[in-house]
Amino acid sequence: MKVKNLTLNASGYPDKLKSIPTPPEQLFYLGADPTDWLDRPKVAVVGSRGVTPYGKQVTATLSRELTERGVVIY
Repeated sequence: MKVKNLTLNASGYPDKLKSIPTPPEQLFYLGADPTDWLDRPKVAVVGSRGVTPYGKQVTATLSRELTERGVVIY
């Protein structure tokens, strides 16, 4: 999958991001266009250097179940 890039002045740059006080000059993303997911609920998943097998399993299960319900995972 190729990383896509939108600059602040590009026609496809999301209006929702343009309206914030300091919008990012560039937006890098994989997969669906940001306008497809910007209004959906989002969750950030942060890793650990000392992850356990149980932690990996719970993270995979939770992430899969959230995405199946339309939540965007960062």
